[in-house]
Amino acid sequence: MEDAHRSVSVGMNLEMVLCVKEKRKLSKQLTLQFNNRCYQVKPKGAEARRLVGAGMWVYQVSEGVVIERNGLEYSYTICEEPPKSKTIMDRKELTAFQDKKRPIRTIDRHRRKMAVNF
Repeated sequence: MEDAHRSVSVGMNLEMVLCVKEKRKLSKQLTLQFNNRCYQVKPKGAEARRLVGAGMWVYQVSEGVVIERNGLEYSYTICEEPPKSKTIMDRKELTAFQDKKRPIRTIDRHRRKMAVNF
């Protein structure tokens, strides 16, 4: 038997070869979704318009995420969702909510010794 392994090239980065790779498409805002997070790519120079709809490779490496296209690595920011504010009901919504309240059943009226109309 002979050894079929090849030696590693000098310029080859094994971490980029042995990682999770997925292709994503950039939105109009230059964002993409990966692992339930939103990433916004920061283009270099005037190439922002050309990147809209472009396919980008996303690599999951030990330090985090690497986004690249045609061998060029792009910097990015992670888009944070704004905190959800507590919803406050105005008078109309509050009245509608109270109108949906379940009417008291006849048996409950009887238990509370309230008037029962038949």
